[in-house]
Amino acid sequence: MSIVNTHKKIETMDDAAYKALMEVTGFAEPQGPKLKWGDFKKTLKVNDDGVVVTADGEVVNFLKAVQEDRQFEVKY
Repeated sequence: MSIVNTHKKIETMDDAAYKALMEVTGFAEPQGPKLKWGDFKKTLKVNDDGVVVTADGEVVNFLKAVQEDRQFEVKY
């Protein structure tokens, strides 16, 4: 028995099923929950000395605020 593959491209019809199969068969690492950085960032505050804290006042040691150089260009 011979199988002839005449298809040029394989497309994913169901991303969730595709990812689950890849994880089960060992072709992909299981993915944790997606981080919502934008939502989390909105809850943070920066003190005058640049320390990043949560809304509860807890210091976030793995983040730091840095001065951003603003640049703009005027075209005419």
